[in-house]
Amino acid sequence: MDSITQAVLGGSIGATVLGRRLGRRAVLLGMAIATLPDLDVMFDAGDPIANYSEHRGITHSLLTLPPFAALCAVLAWWIGRRRGRGRDTPPISLARWWWFFALALVTHPLIDAFTTYGTQLLWPLTPPPTSWSSIAIIDPLYTLPLLVAVILVLCRGSRSVRAAPIALGLSTLYLGLTLVLKGWVVSQVTPVLIEHRLQDRPILVQPVMPTSLVWQLVISDGERYHQAYVSIFDHQDQIRFDTFSRGAELEDAALSTPGGRRMAWFAGPFIGYREDQGRLVASDLRVGMPGVEVFSFTIAQRDAEGEWQALTTSQQGPMARPAPAQLSSLARRLFDAGALCTADYGGRTRLASSLPQCATSE
Repeated sequence: MDSITQAVLGGSIGATVLGRRLGRRAVLLGMAIATLPDLDVMFDAGDPIANYSEHRGITHSLLTLPPFAALCAVLAWWIGRRRGRGRDTPPISLARWWWFFALALVTHPLIDAFTTYGTQLLWPLTPPPTSWSSIAIIDPLYTLPLLVAVILVLCRGSRSVRAAPIALGLSTLYLGLTLVLKGWVVSQVTPVLIEHRLQDRPILVQPVMPTSLVWQLVISDGERYHQAYVSIFDHQDQIRFDTFSRGAELEDAALSTPGGRRMAWFAGPFIGYREDQGRLVASDLRVGMPGVEVFSFTIAQRDAEGEWQALTTSQQGPMARPAPAQLSSLARRLFDAGALCTADYGGRTRLASSLPQCATSE
């Protein structure tokens, strides 16, 4: 999730666990602790693909954060005992400190795992990153209750700490709702996939920012991939697809390079390949909008004999941004099934397919 959401989530946890004792300081401390895992973006791994795939690694692991939380709890408890000598108020217990640090730290990677960008919850073990893909990286409906609670406690102190657990409850209910909405989208599209014998293909279903009301489908189908945008207000017969080449003829060459193998581990089957002026470019199909490649890397180039040679260091392409017309179409897509066709953007050639086709402006 975005940094603001992580901060207000931690602030709400701080107010809930320590607010009656520390008031505003509990919120500020919770906000600071909850953002610590994202400090990994400050460390350069020496290669763009390594930076892209190692984010949400060691600092997001459920195997490293609890021991770190315990260490922080012991330190805070010890400092509290030293400062509290001679005072009538008993120090905050070690157990309460542990709950505070553990919740503020562990909820960070857990909420990240609900987004599409992979989170390595079991680092240093190396299963594919966890990605439940039910909430967008920025979702105001999740963030707003937490933000209101944090502002209330910062303005009124311990008198408003009850707002924090209420906000946590509302945001958690909304998070559960995103799972329900995702299940509904899957139920709507499954009969179409079965009809066209695609039910066993890898499929990504993810919300499109800034809410979980419009969802993107990406189906990896060998040499091709299919994309669709589905609103929660769509009927099953309104779902339309665009089909594009995945550049699968370049996949073996990509997987012969360290960068290509790392991307395949991180993004699974949702990678597109293309050749651009003798360079092999791999793009993460999970992130971005139609024709907007956020994570695109050059991993190899042809030598004088035309053979692919892996680059010593990968090269990241520019992060594309959606056009204003594209954002407007996305907003209309909530109620208009024909408002957004992937083939209208990015200059990609649509392939023929037996799936119901989106009516482009061509």
